[in-house]
Amino acid sequence: MEPCVVSCWTAPPGLASPAEPGAAFGSGYRGSLGCGFCVASACERSLRQWSPALGKMLSKYSKTAYFTARSRPLTLCPSASQPGWNTTKMTEYNIALVGFGGVNRALAQLIAERNQTWKKQLGFSLKIVGISDLFLGSIVAPQGLDAGLLSKLPATKGALAQLPGGQVEALNEQVIKDSGADIIAEATFTNPVDGEPASTFCRWALEQGKHVVTTNKGPIALHSAELKALAQRNLAAFEYEGAVMSGTPVIRMAKQSLAGSGLLGFEGILNGTSNFVLTRMEAGLGFAEAVAEAQALGYAEADPSADVEGFDVRLKVVILANELLDAQLTVSDVSCRGISGLTAKDLEQARAEGARWKLIGSAQRLADGSLQASVEPRLLPLAHPLAGIGGAINAVSFNTELLGAVTVSGPGAGRIETAFALLSDIIHIHQSRLAR
Repeated sequence: MEPCVVSCWTAPPGLASPAEPGAAFGSGYRGSLGCGFCVASACERSLRQWSPALGKMLSKYSKTAYFTARSRPLTLCPSASQPGWNTTKMTEYNIALVGFGGVNRALAQLIAERNQTWKKQLGFSLKIVGISDLFLGSIVAPQGLDAGLLSKLPATKGALAQLPGGQVEALNEQVIKDSGADIIAEATFTNPVDGEPASTFCRWALEQGKHVVTTNKGPIALHSAELKALAQRNLAAFEYEGAVMSGTPVIRMAKQSLAGSGLLGFEGILNGTSNFVLTRMEAGLGFAEAVAEAQALGYAEADPSADVEGFDVRLKVVILANELLDAQLTVSDVSCRGISGLTAKDLEQARAEGARWKLIGSAQRLADGSLQASVEPRLLPLAHPLAGIGGAINAVSFNTELLGAVTVSGPGAGRIETAFALLSDIIHIHQSRLAR
């Protein structure tokens, strides 16, 4: 990504403009009178030493936001509101993909198909400069990689080594730190025990001042506070909209659209696999048959316990409660019971009574201020907003003081859907940059 262009017709008070354009910037920076304010945060100390006057005014005039550790600014330092400043923001972000399974491969596909459209409609484009994957290997290519070719890469061991400069080994740290990426898209497997190795990948990126977008529940549920603080210290963005309901917006929507509504709690169908299994059991299948069908359709893993026993939902409850209810829950704070104990007879009886069984993850603020959180099968009346959610669809119903129940539903899984969640995080980073 190129540095931004700053044109200054009148140097700020107390600072004489360098005689030559760009003289204050050093190599790689451009400006018509080059007053030196378009600088990365990593260079701030050097600039203060170079010019005491600049150092005094840096706080007054700068709006330092997102930068990489290589001092390649992603946003303009000076306030656009300062008289005499004309700014042009560059629009290509370098992105490295950590994990190249379904989600990041789908993101590469979207980049190949829609990059030019994004440039026109969203104001930015993406260039893939690195990939690392435990099975496929790794590659670093600062000049950029062909996204269309990558999306069709064969899923064979060490396949990235077939490309010029590719390696059989997954050189995760090199790809994160040395590819020249502005944004790291982390989409490796979820480890519900300690969040590794994804949490370490996020740390490496944030320590370098690189933005992170991830759909991985582990780092968010287990290390969110630490990673947010690390991002803030290094002026980086840490976004994870897709960690709860894939491409269906829920975290940002609740924070922004329900702000001021008096959010008291939520309850949701937060796992598409378990909901699919219950829907098929309503049709007369046994539990084992319904799980086998979910596996055949790609909804369930070979070991479906994370889905059907509620462990996946428990991580999502922790994320939502901590994000939206200002809780400080850990996984052990959420009681958890799955659907494996339900039988087809249980669902048949519920139907006769005008009700449905659903696996519900919930958290509610109690009158004494404490928070109660759980994952459990619940018998819902048909009038309940979640009772009609069938198949692999997810939904969450927010309980508010001013609006009552506000329910959001949509796909909770899928390659393209989850890749869209990464895109939505990148859009948020870009829009936040423009707003500064």
